[in-house]
Amino acid sequence: MTLRKGLFCLAALAFAAPSTLHAQDPAPVSVGAFDFYRRADEFTDDDRSFIVAEGEDQGMRDLALVWQCDEHGLNFAVATGFMGGDRDNKVVVRYRFDDDPPSQDELWTQSTEGRHAFAPARERPGITARARTANRVVFRVTDPLDGEVKTETFPLNGFTRAL
Repeated sequence: MTLRKGLFCLAALAFAAPSTLHAQDPAPVSVGAFDFYRRADEFTDDDRSFIVAEGEDQGMRDLALVWQCDEHGLNFAVATGFMGGDRDNKVVVRYRFDDDPPSQDELWTQSTEGRHAFAPARERPGITARARTANRVVFRVTDPLDGEVKTETFPLNGFTRAL
């Protein structure tokens, strides 16, 4: 595991509310381009497993994709590293699957520590469904605070099996 992947995994665990989780299978399982982490809520034993994908670019990666089981079903976020966001703690997100037209700019809410951008609930089913059939997706996240732009391409091989 690369240092960068380790940091994204730690960020994903923070996204997963670590105080309520315990590891059932502490080592991730690689499934295509994804790492699968089996987790459960300590109190309810509800599934809180998640998958993480890094981009295909060599060297330092700026973003990671995280799908996680939660009490409302399946959540999706882009791990961004720190971004300041606007006054409502939102960043601008665009994505493009394969050769489809890019999405419109969307404001996604950040995590409290500013290291994840959460897909709006209305977008999650469509993003997840398209990820099942696509070969790759490109995400671009822009920080309204300082104009910083992070763009990353992600292979989607193994997504359906990992999910």
